Amino acid sequence: MLSEQKLYDQWMQGNSDALDRIIKRHYNYIFAYIYRYCSDYHLAYDLTQETFIKMVRHIHTLKNIEQLRHWLLKIALNTCRDHFKIRSNQMIQKEVEYEDAISEQLGQQKDSLAQMDDAMLIQQLLQMLPDYQRETIILRYYYDLKITDIAELTDTELSTVKSRLKQGIEKLQKHQLHVR
Repeated sequence: MLSEQKLYDQWMQGNSDALDRIIKRHYNYIFAYIYRYCSDYHLAYDLTQETFIKMVRHIHTLKNIEQLRHWLLKIALNTCRDHFKIRSNQMIQKEVEYEDAISEQLGQQKDSLAQMDDAMLIQQLLQMLPDYQRETIILRYYYDLKITDIAELTDTELSTVKSRLKQGIEKLQKHQLHVR
């Protein structure tokens, strides 16, 4: 398997096959992150394509090609954030409605929620969290990133990441979910 640097060098020399190999190497990783972020297959597909277009346009700004995976994850994160900025007012409203919606859902469907697959329930609850809490939880528990890495990736203070993580977990735990 060729290193990132060799593929990058070949790409810069005009070998489009090298670009295809770079994209294929990272596609599933980036798509999985975006899909977890938005829970919509078609939207995740579009945002993944947008992420790789941004990679092609801005690859010259990457100082160390061996950090490509981390850099792509950051582009994906920012692509998701940009997409959902339009929904920012809706997210504020969702946060206000969060408690009512879950309480109502639990009250009406207590038996059916007990039978639901935990992964699906967690995904639904994650979607009710504000973007900043959801992305922090996804990066920590699905991608096993350290808090310092999350702070760097999201351009956020370490204490803010810890707070977002704690508050998001507390919201999930209010509904008897225990996030490891």
